[in-house]
Amino acid sequence: MAEWRRPCHGRAGVCVAQQALRLWMLLFLGLAGLLVGSPAAAGPVLLHIHDRPPYNMIRDGRLVGLTGTPAMRAFELVGISFQVASFPSARQLHMIQNARDDSPVNCAVGWFMRPERQRFAKFTQPIYQDSAHVVLTNLPPERLRDGDPIASLLNDASLVALFKQGYSFGTELDALVGTAKFNRRETSSDNVSMARMVALGRVDFMLTAPEEVRGLQEVLGLALAGTRVVRLVGMPAGEKRHIMCSLNTPDSLIERLNRAIERAVP
Repeated sequence: MAEWRRPCHGRAGVCVAQQALRLWMLLFLGLAGLLVGSPAAAGPVLLHIHDRPPYNMIRDGRLVGLTGTPAMRAFELVGISFQVASFPSARQLHMIQNARDDSPVNCAVGWFMRPERQRFAKFTQPIYQDSAHVVLTNLPPERLRDGDPIASLLNDASLVALFKQGYSFGTELDALVGTAKFNRRETSSDNVSMARMVALGRVDFMLTAPEEVRGLQEVLGLALAGTRVVRLVGMPAGEKRHIMCSLNTPDSLIERLNRAIERAVP
């Protein structure tokens, strides 16, 4: 900024005052430049969800649910402007991975913290912890029943399991599933469509959080009449869910959200 470097030709006192004023203006403009270039100045935070009862739902214009309610409360406590937007999970990942420095901050509600995700995202403290997964199956009790060891499921090469593309069950269960002998079929469909496929016998089972079972039963009703929920011994504990934000999120905002989460989460 060359205009701030012009020599002073006035009296010494005037020169000192002019130089002080110029220094103050340089500092002010530098700070303004930082603010304009900061993610927070690019617009309100985009808070991504996908409608997934009982985790995230929009009711009467508000985000609610096991993860939705604490996330909404945390952002309200922080006092920052935000906008809730519903996108498929793959789209959420894409927007967070590809956020630029001058893009709005992108955050997504209820994600597991994974090492590979930490390369392109920042995570808050947990906002919820899942219960251990259960098995939704059409198999008869003589094939699979409550109290069976999880190994009986993992080692049965005759079974066909349905999984959602790109979905994680948590570090420990992902590792177990990765070594399983059953046949794996993947889909981009939502949990309701997946449960319907189990009920129709197109696959033998799917893994799901018990929190979601009631919602599936309410939506599908009698369509799930031929299925059972089975709880296996040795199923890993449920994972913790976080708010996942793009790397252009200021660390100060993550810290403020963490403090708010301590108040928002029972």
